[in-house]
Amino acid sequence: MGIITSKKLYILFFLMVLFLLFIVSCVSQSNVKRDGKTFSEEDQKQQEAVELLKQEKWEQAASTLMDLKVKYKDNKTFEILHCYAWVKQQLNNNNPAPHLLLTTNDIPNDYNGPLADEILLCKKHVENHQEILKGQEELYQKIINSVMAEKWEEGEYLNWLVELNYKDAKPIRDYTRAQKYKSENNLSLAKITIEKVSDNYNGPMKEQILSFKHNLVNKKETELQTTINTTVSQDQYKPQKIVDTNEKQIWKVYISSGQLHFTGTYKGTGNFIVKLSDSNQNLVEVIANEIGDYVADKIVSVDYVGWYYLEVHGTYGEWTYQWNNSVFNS
Repeated sequence: MGIITSKKLYILFFLMVLFLLFIVSCVSQSNVKRDGKTFSEEDQKQQEAVELLKQEKWEQAASTLMDLKVKYKDNKTFEILHCYAWVKQQLNNNNPAPHLLLTTNDIPNDYNGPLADEILLCKKHVENHQEILKGQEELYQKIINSVMAEKWEEGEYLNWLVELNYKDAKPIRDYTRAQKYKSENNLSLAKITIEKVSDNYNGPMKEQILSFKHNLVNKKETELQTTINTTVSQDQYKPQKIVDTNEKQIWKVYISSGQLHFTGTYKGTGNFIVKLSDSNQNLVEVIANEIGDYVADKIVSVDYVGWYYLEVHGTYGEWTYQWNNSVFNS
């Protein structure tokens, strides 16, 4: 009888051990290990959603984040990421609906979570976009009147209307820029800019704009080159390094070809970020935002000929980069 009791106790003890191991296994299943660190299932799902956003898979990201924000109701980051994905999906489909503004209002101005720079920039873009929609025709006519009075600098106020593809905002803006370059004796840039205007242009100031284009484009190349050599110093267009630390360089660069071709190699375990901003330091494009070894090769088209800011930021590694055949390293 005593032997039977001992066996029962042994079996009972063994079953209890198995039960405890099962409980521990269930608890640990909700955690994922990555790079030696333990992440919860919630963290893992967030990382996967962020990757979808980085790849600009807006529709898939919006659908995924909708499910996640329902499942994790207390996680406000999922709600913000979903707002961003949905708005980008609508903008990508050329749907500037008024309710986009209501959606971006849910994104706090002090948001500092994943993709903070991109999300806050998108919020600002939508706000400005909606503001212009209220009086775009009034703005359009006002600037045309200014251009007719040869106030060339006023053409830059057409930038938002150009983004909206509103009427003839783009050719008029290109015309004002070309006139501005010509007034600065930079005939080469004036020619490059006015050539963007179609020969079939049929909008406001048609005769004036096409006549200007015809006269400038038909100038002999030798005449243009002579003007450049005698009136424009090439040194003034060299890249200027305005910030130089162990982790960051910011360059003031002149883009005259309508695009910037950036290539670079990063080796390390940290973050490698490259951003291009316009002369007002408004973000044009995030060229790279990666962790770990990375090779960048990207062409960015720009809206105007002129000065831009190129920011290169790297941590815990070494990097070499170049743009338009100018080579630099960390």
